[in-house]
Amino acid sequence: MQTLDQAFLYLSENLYSQALACFSQLVEAYPEQPELWFRIGQCQEALNDIPAAIQAYRHCVVLNSEYWQAWQQLGILYAEQEQHLEAVPCYRRAHHLAPDQAEIAYNLGQSLLALQQIDKAVLAFEAALIADPGLSLAWIQLAWLHSDHHDLSEAIRCFEQALAIEPDKDQLPQLLLELGILYAASEDYGSACEVFSEAVRLAPGSYDAWLSLGLAQGDCEQLKNARETFLSATAVSPQRTEAWSRLGHICLELNQPEQALEAFQHCQELEPDSAEHWHDLGETWSQLQQFEHARLAHLQGVTLSPDNARGWFQLAQASQAAGALQQAQSALQTALRLDPRVRAAAALDAVLVSLLDGFPQVIEVS
Repeated sequence: MQTLDQAFLYLSENLYSQALACFSQLVEAYPEQPELWFRIGQCQEALNDIPAAIQAYRHCVVLNSEYWQAWQQLGILYAEQEQHLEAVPCYRRAHHLAPDQAEIAYNLGQSLLALQQIDKAVLAFEAALIADPGLSLAWIQLAWLHSDHHDLSEAIRCFEQALAIEPDKDQLPQLLLELGILYAASEDYGSACEVFSEAVRLAPGSYDAWLSLGLAQGDCEQLKNARETFLSATAVSPQRTEAWSRLGHICLELNQPEQALEAFQHCQELEPDSAEHWHDLGETWSQLQQFEHARLAHLQGVTLSPDNARGWFQLAQASQAAGALQQAQSALQTALRLDPRVRAAAALDAVLVSLLDGFPQVIEVS
């Protein structure tokens, strides 16, 4: 006959097969002992025999309905099998018996989230924080939920609480990114810049951190800083176009069309089927007074995206400036057909106003 001490020794040494054999022999002699069934469940769980582990934990709570650890493990196993409807009542029972165990309430919240029971999930995460205010994962989950429901101030507060707890260093840059995005969404661009700068410091190889910092600097009208930041983003990940595109637009704002042209050319080379990149090139060629290049770029843009009224309007401008009057007329007429509101912009455009005067039928679009 194996002894209980021997069984626990095997268990402490992670010798689960030997421990299971001991506990199984002991439970034959003492079948009404819930502790033995719980330990059998532990061994079977460790040996990845999940159905048997569930059966053992179930037997445990039948013998002792207040054995909260078994209820908790049942919830965990059901959740791991994505059987959240079964997991929730197990977690609820465990939480009722051990309300000071924050992990149980947190796991309950996760299963409720999986079931799309958002309000109940919020209550569960709040219960976890009552048990342990230092549980950063619960603060993060609440922050995400408040963000999803557009409660930005509460989401920011929860992220700040999570960051104050000193979360895992590997997780910190991502948390800073998410907090910065919330600051930017609430138009607190100064705080967003501070948070994104810290994210960049901690993770200098993060493209998203550099890109987010550049966007926030642009919103703060720190255009030269934004230009340098977007350059850093392109150095980190030269194959991704958004930083190149943002860099191009910042250079245009800084009246640096040559640098903008280079950035937009990178975009076009990386994504030649994007109409937006061709139109950006066309606008930049126009600023450089290279109207034929601009016309060809916009023509490629409308070929790729023929329902874009603004693109046709830009083609009309470039064609008129390049002396291709017939194409300018046709492009403007197409723009007006797609969106009659273009007429107001054309009437204010010094290049196109003559077309409107010369072709009154173009503006008689209802």
